Amino acid sequence: MDGHDTVVLVIGNTRLHWGWFRDTFLEGVWHTGHLIKDISPDDAPDFLPEILARLLRRETRVLIASVVDKQTQLWGGYQAVREITLKDVNLAGLYKGMGIDRALALWGGASTHGYPCLVIDAGTALTITGVDAQKVLVGGAILPGLRTQFDSLSQKTAALPSISLPHNLPSLWATNTGGAMEAGIIYSVLGGVSYHVREWLARFPDSAVIITGGDGEYLERYLREYDRALASKIILDDKVIFWGTLQCLLD
Repeated sequence: MDGHDTVVLVIGNTRLHWGWFRDTFLEGVWHTGHLIKDISPDDAPDFLPEILARLLRRETRVLIASVVDKQTQLWGGYQAVREITLKDVNLAGLYKGMGIDRALALWGGASTHGYPCLVIDAGTALTITGVDAQKVLVGGAILPGLRTQFDSLSQKTAALPSISLPHNLPSLWATNTGGAMEAGIIYSVLGGVSYHVREWLARFPDSAVIITGGDGEYLERYLREYDRALASKIILDDKVIFWGTLQCLLD
């Protein structure tokens, strides 16, 4: 690294995730909605935090990892952009079509917390992905995220309400519709996640296990109430994807 500022932008399905590095120190993280028009150094969006807008006006280099092509295209007029692809991720066994956000979270988690590593990314989709001590992808799973499952029920049915994620683990045996939705979704997710973690640790007992993503704090809290012993082996780290993206400059 040469002492320059670097902006990392991870373009997710529903939000933009921004990280600002000075050298290898993560100075700040922000989450915003998607852009609605092209971006250029002369016209940084007003809704961005002041320091981030100022960095962009200075044509600070930007590393973009995106799963939404239309959002990536809005950066066509910004010269200091490098788009990160799977070819930049120094892990073996990555397959064509694997989400770049998933690969970078895994690389960032392993680079920060060691190999082997299992990363559970609780976002719009909930992904579970593992890499072994030789830096080879072992595999994983994808399922709808917590909020995605709640939204699907409320939007696709006539009688089920729209509800938010509860702060704490709900009762397993609900006596109202909202509570039944909470119990059905959350305990099903916890059962699946717990099964994957146990199977992973049986194979790699010294592995780091990380929860990250927008709903990672909720998932980690639910797991602590659901299975404290298992949760004690899990690290909550919502910055791994930024470290994985920066790693493309460091590796």
